[in-house]
Amino acid sequence: MISETNAVLLEGMIAIRNLLEGRITVGPLSQAERVRTAQAIAEAMHNIEDGNPVRTAVSRHALIRLQQENHRIRKLLPLAIAWANSTMTA
Repeated sequence: MISETNAVLLEGMIAIRNLLEGRITVGPLSQAERVRTAQAIAEAMHNIEDGNPVRTAVSRHALIRLQQENHRIRKLLPLAIAWANSTMTA
């Protein structure tokens, strides 16, 4: 069974791949917008690590900030955003 954090990371990797390959259907995005969004997701998620609450907290905050800055993120990363929000209120 896959851990919750690994499921969040997998969702992020799939979103990044789909953005870079033009498979995303969350509205019209230019190539530059897809690349910027993929980079923002990677930057927000790169600190997620099971067993390291400090690094994971950094990523939770980054995901929350990212969803506030980019309305498409909630559609691209529903699991990750729900995870970040639920962990922040727990």
